[in-house]
Amino acid sequence: MQHRGVNTLLIDPFACSVTQQNHYDTFASAADATNLKNYLEGLADNSLLVVVTCDEPTTTLSTVLSTLQGLGADVSDVKYRGAFTFVAKKGAPSMTKLDKVLTEAASASRQPFVNVMVAGMMKFIRHDRQ
Repeated sequence: MQHRGVNTLLIDPFACSVTQQNHYDTFASAADATNLKNYLEGLADNSLLVVVTCDEPTTTLSTVLSTLQGLGADVSDVKYRGAFTFVAKKGAPSMTKLDKVLTEAASASRQPFVNVMVAGMMKFIRHDRQ
């Protein structure tokens, strides 16, 4: 289930399962943006994270941009109603797989997606925004 703003999934790569999912309404809530920043900074190194946006994620996202960039996801160029998704291993920003569409017009014609296979996993993690 996706909600407006930024949605996170913490993945257990050995069980191939979601261990935690969160939603941050970074359109309407500066507090949610701060909560997202605190959540991301509090994750342990080697945590496997999937991030998916929906509707409008950028309105209050400015406080989180440096944290996202530290994960290997530079989304500072995403404009109002643009979209992004990424899979990251905390502490290994060069391994992050990111896709983004920068504008509302671009996201109306193509939603971002990534295909990732993690060594040792028996399943693919694939996300296509619908």
